[in-house]
Amino acid sequence: ALSYGNIGNLYDVTEKYDSAILYYQQALASYQEAGRIYPQIWIMGNLGATYYNAGQYNRALTYLHRAHKAAIDNGMNSYNLHHFE
Repeated sequence: ALSYGNIGNLYDVTEKYDSAILYYQQALASYQEAGRIYPQIWIMGNLGATYYNAGQYNRALTYLHRAHKAAIDNGMNSYNLHHFE
């Protein structure tokens, strides 16, 4: 899953957002299957940021809100959304 996330990061920084999203979704599915919540939060945040960069604001907010809720539900102080709102 980490490799998928890293590949997604590379596609994201090169502005190949569709490819980044595909790899982030694979990473998210792998982390969900493994039950690893904190990496899921990280990947949901990356998906939100990538959708934002791609101009897909509704999808960006969906993932960012999911990341925020998961962070709060799992004892993290907060997940910072102010940059995207």
